[in-house]
Amino acid sequence: MNQPEQATFLFTAHSVASDTHRERNEDQLIADQQRGFAAVFDGVGGSMGGEIASQIAARVIQEGWERLFTHWQTDATSPAPDDVTTRLRELLEQAHEQIRQDGLQRAGVQRLESQATTATIAALCPHADGYTLAYASVGDSRLYLLSPDQPLTCLTQDDSYLTLLLQKGYVTAEDAERIEQATSRDQLSDAEYLYFQRRNGITQALGDAQHLGVHTGTRELTPGMRLLLCTDGIHDNLTNQEIERILRDTEIAQAAQALVDAAIQRSRAENRVILRAKPDDMTAIVIDYHA
Repeated sequence: MNQPEQATFLFTAHSVASDTHRERNEDQLIADQQRGFAAVFDGVGGSMGGEIASQIAARVIQEGWERLFTHWQTDATSPAPDDVTTRLRELLEQAHEQIRQDGLQRAGVQRLESQATTATIAALCPHADGYTLAYASVGDSRLYLLSPDQPLTCLTQDDSYLTLLLQKGYVTAEDAERIEQATSRDQLSDAEYLYFQRRNGITQALGDAQHLGVHTGTRELTPGMRLLLCTDGIHDNLTNQEIERILRDTEIAQAAQALVDAAIQRSRAENRVILRAKPDDMTAIVIDYHA
């Protein structure tokens, strides 16, 4: 890939296991600054099966991206962003099939819970005038964009119970956002509180038996922007406003750890007092773009 002169991306990443199972981290991450690629994975179900699924997905996708990057470098070509999103979709589909095959092989040897994982992957695509972000996702791990003069924006769509309620017309987009960002019980009706409690139930993941529907997109990048890829241990515990404040106020070298530390602190609060408190594996990758 031909890269514009003087463009600089700085990556920082941090991941910790949940307080409830410190011996294993079911999250995985890829932070490949050299090749302009990042990804987060969250094994589903709090079990060994989820841990195995996230490990398989990370391996398949990292190896696949390295092959693609080498091919593009050899040809001295910069693929169009739409072509990159097609390749990202294919990488997720390959990981999905590998997880399924591995699960079937293990079924005859040891009994595991369902092998499945969320995935959000992002690639920085150079062109003559700068960079385009290409991304793809399955599940509820997220990709956020923060511009110097705009509020934090979530670029990915959750495959979640709350999204399903929105699609079926049980809640409006405004209500779904308010429910998802709630910080206290008195902000919600009884029905909305039930929706909030179920909000992180996901409707699809890599490795599921059902047909896989991959979400993809692109976004032009300009210097001064920051990107965040994170698993739900971050965004379930922290509101968008809290995430934005940390991203704006923290130097890039400490940004990922600052997000994880804040989410850990929240997760250890009494959940009958602090609505969002939820122990979980927590992973964040922050990418800073400056020229």
